[in-house]
Amino acid sequence: YTSLCYIILKNLDRAKDILWELEDSADKKLFLSLIGDMRARLDDIRESFFQLLSFLLKINEFELFNDVLNIYNIDFGRDDYARYGKMMQDYGFEEPAVQSYIIAAERNCQNAEVYRYLAQKAMEKGMNDDALVMASNALNLDKTDIDNYMLIYRLYTIMNKNDEAELIDKIVKEMYPEINLEELAAIAHKGF
Repeated sequence: YTSLCYIILKNLDRAKDILWELEDSADKKLFLSLIGDMRARLDDIRESFFQLLSFLLKINEFELFNDVLNIYNIDFGRDDYARYGKMMQDYGFEEPAVQSYIIAAERNCQNAEVYRYLAQKAMEKGMNDDALVMASNALNLDKTDIDNYMLIYRLYTIMNKNDEAELIDKIVKEMYPEINLEELAAIAHKGF
């Protein structure tokens, strides 16, 4: 990461000297791509790329973060958008998280968390029909995660679809007899 320090300091010649002395690695390829000496394929550097983005967020290097992101975001697939969205969510950047998750969902992402997050955001905005579609997608991807059932239960309750809510509660009780969605919903509504 010495070379990264020089990249941050905009001393690219020194960064190049250090990088060319290193053994071949994904980090080396990524950093050489940053300074313009090569363009590594995202497939070859994916882990290093996301680790670097996370590190740059931690140290508040937003300008370099955007530079790094702009090199490879054109190559993102659905899983990359999901991963980037999760990173943005974890760092509290809600708008980019939602935008990234929407793209992942449009590309038929197979990650239930993506759809659950989008459902929660839609529900917060009163877009309950859209939220129900997203929550259903999450449930279709992971029928064992109680959070998916809980979200659908809450939506049906909000939408005054009590018969549907009771059906969801019954399904959950068959799988997890100790869980009462009505109690969980009351606790969640109180903000606990």
